[in-house]
Order: sequence, then C-alpha cells, then structure tokens
Amino acid sequence: PGVYTFPFAIKLPRSLPASDRHPNDKSKVGYHIQYRMTAKIGKEGKIHKEVYFPVKSAPLPPERTPCLIRPTTHRINSIGVKDEGRVVLGAMVNNSSVGRDENIELFLACRNDSSVNIRTVQIDIVEFLRWQLSPSETKDSSKILHTIKSVALPSTTKARPRGQKGQRRTADMYREIHSELRSRQDPILISVPMTAKDTYRGKLVHVWHCIKVTFVTRSVSNNATAIVPIKIGHAPDRTMVKRQPLTPRQEQPLAPPEAHPLSNTTTTITIVPTAPTLETVPEQEPPILASVPEQEDVEAGGLFPVMIAPEDLMVLGSNSVRRRNDSSTDSSSVVSAPPPIAPSHQQEVSFKELLNRMASTTSDFDLILNLLMERRWALMFGALAPAEFGIILSKVKIEVDHPRVAVMLAPHMNGGRGLTCKYAAAAVRSCSVSYRSVTTKRLLPMCVDIEQHYRLILNELNEWERIATSNEFEEALLAASIQQ
Repeated sequence: PGVYTFPFAIKLPRSLPASDRHPNDKSKVGYHIQYRMTAKIGKEGKIHKEVYFPVKSAPLPPERTPCLIRPTTHRINSIGVKDEGRVVLGAMVNNSSVGRDENIELFLACRNDSSVNIRTVQIDIVEFLRWQLSPSETKDSSKILHTIKSVALPSTTKARPRGQKGQRRTADMYREIHSELRSRQDPILISVPMTAKDTYRGKLVHVWHCIKVTFVTRSVSNNATAIVPIKIGHAPDRTMVKRQPLTPRQEQPLAPPEAHPLSNTTTTITIVPTAPTLETVPEQEPPILASVPEQEDVEAGGLFPVMIAPEDLMVLGSNSVRRRNDSSTDSSSVVSAPPPIAPSHQQEVSFKELLNRMASTTSDFDLILNLLMERRWALMFGALAPAEFGIILSKVKIEVDHPRVAVMLAPHMNGGRGLTCKYAAAAVRSCSVSYRSVTTKRLLPMCVDIEQHYRLILNELNEWERIATSNEFEEALLAASIQQ
C-alpha cells in the first residue's frame, strides 16, 4: 500500500553510437540502430510498456589531434606502359577529430619528379560503411560526402625535363615536404556536412571516414592519391579547458536527495533519457540514477510517457525512497534503499579482462578512461610491461584515438614512476602508421630517461618519421640536459 513517486534520470554511456538507419529506404537491405526503454509490471512481466527514443552521440573531445601522414610515392605511367617518373605527395590536417558542420584545415605538399604536369587537385571526404548480415556475410557501402575540385597548385607540381626525372633523392624531397607542411601556409578548408555519420566501430556496424586527395595528371596517365584518416562526430565545445590528470575515484556514499512533492495517484516512474555527456559512465555498470532530472537533461532528452512499476522493482541504488501511506502523511517514513553491489567489484581485474572489454566496446578511449578512475584498475595499468602497453594501443579500433590513448596511459606506466623510452618505443611500434609521428611527438617530453635511451624510440621510426620528429627529439634532449 502507499504511493511512490520516482522521477529520475538515466545517464547513458558516452560510447553509445547515435540512432541511425542505412539506407533510409526501408525496402533495401541495411541496418538500423535504435534505443528502447521497457517497463515491466509483475514478476513475470506480463504487463509492460515500451518506448523508443532517439540518442545523439556524445561530443568529440575538445583537444585537437593532428595527422601528418607519411608522403606516398607514385609511379606515373603514360598509357599504362611508359615510365614517366614519380610524384611524392604529403598531407597534414590540423585536427583529424572533427565535428559535423566544422571545417577541416588541410595542408598539401608535392614534389613532382616526373615528366608529367599535375593539372589540378581534387579533394573528397569519403564515408565507408560495413555491416554484418550474418556470422559469415557482410555488406559494404561508400559515398562521397563533399568534393572540392580544381584546387590551386604550387609551382612544385610542374614537370621536370625528361632527362632529369627520377634523379632527386627521396630524403631531400621528404625534408622539403615536411618544411612546407610545418609552415602551415595556404590551408584548404573542407566543410564536414551535417549528413555525415559518426565514426565508430562496433561488432555489427563499422563506419569510417577519410580525406582522399587526387592529383590529376593528363588523361592518358594514372593519377596519384593520398589518404588521410579522420574521425567525424558531434561537434565538441572548443572553449573547454584542458582535461585534468586522472586520479582514482573516491568511493564515497551518495548523499540522499531532497524530498519531492508526493503524488496522490498510482505508483509511477518518470523516465528522462539524456544524451551522453562528457562525464563518462563505465560500461557494464548500472546506470547512475538521480532523483531529480536536471533541467538541461529534460530539455535535451524530453519527457516520455509515464511508466508503471511494482514495489519490488523500486531499488534506486543509494538514493532515498520516500514512502507515503494512504492513511498518513508522516514525512518520517523515508527509507534508504541499500546500494547494489557494483559489477566491477565482482569481475576480474586483469590484462585479459581489459582486452575482452575493449573487444566489446565502441569507444576504447572512454572505456580506459573510466577504468583508470578505479583504483584496482589503475594499479593493474601501472603493472603492465612495455609489450602489453603496445598491445593495448594495437587494439584501439579508431586509429585517430591512438595518440590520445597513449598519452592518457603514459603517466600510469612503469608503476607511475614516469614513462620510460621502452614504453614509448612499444607504443610507437604498435600504433597506427598514420599517427606514429604524432604519438612520438607527444610521448617524447614525458620520457624520464630520454637522454640515456632515446635511440630505443628512434630505431622504431622510418626515414620520414625521423625527419618529422627531429625537432621534438632535439627539444626533449635539451630539456632533459637543462633539468640535470
């Protein structure tokens, strides 16, 4: 007996993909990502109500992740047979993690060591989709989201005399390309359309994006291309402050919420779905329940129909439950419900368990971020060997996130005593080829033994990467010598 009112908000994990359907034509074979909330009445759930609601993805992180790809060398063949020389292409973006309706700053550099003029440059943002139809069958789809044609070319794209083609040293062209890209002159702005999907990789659906740069030569010869991987999502707030260093979350009991006006109607639960926010919720843990929906949550998610629930299902973690008898209005009948045991305390904390969780999440960065807030997991990360650090990076599904994950984990390696070059070398060895230079640049200042063992990192780099990171090596070594 009695009346129970439970307005509460359910916080969704950051890693959830947005509601999506492809293709929009329901008659064609595709996929559909949708979210449903179900309320059941009775132990057997004979009476239940379902509500479908849209979910918008969490904003991308405000920090920028540049991408400096290794220049690609293309042989130019006339009529498919005659060798006309080679073209070396370099590309860089200021930020490869970009929101819809934002601009991407693209920088290009080219060295034409062929006898063929490069007439123009075409730039495309390409979206790739892959979804699983059955355990043994997948389907692929792709489309061009945005195209820029006839981009102005620098003078270095002009052909060389036939007698001089192919005579330039690759290292010299690499240095010229790197210097030109570092100058950040003549950026090309590419707008990301609002129709772009989120970049993510799940077990059933994989969405990825890239910038494709095509250097168009004369019609009888093949064209040179360069690919820059990017990550597209919900635009972040670029004015946000830099993320503070992570510390293990303090386990403190939640303060009971303020009492709410009681209703004289039947037992009800008001469901307020909210879009994921920057405050993360660890996966495989119960939702965080708040007794009062925040106003911004109500405005963002909207109120959905009231759902009925029995007394034996009304356990709201450590929040207080106010009970009101029909015959009494005594406000002293406030019962504090016992908090449920968090699943993380029941599950194994190990390197193997981490890899299992990474295999089942769509956002490895958010998963690791949440685990680092728990003391037992933080200690586990601190006990990892360099090879295990590298394995973690190799398992991160979205390559744009490789530098971010490496920097986030770096302070916890070596028992928290400081990143060593062995760990940095393992990270560089295992991360995406497109982000090896960026990862190296970010880890070098963090290495505590850079003077003694910097060659461990240097030996993992190819010729282009050594040129691209030469200034950072000099700065790190100089800083280390000054400190001593």
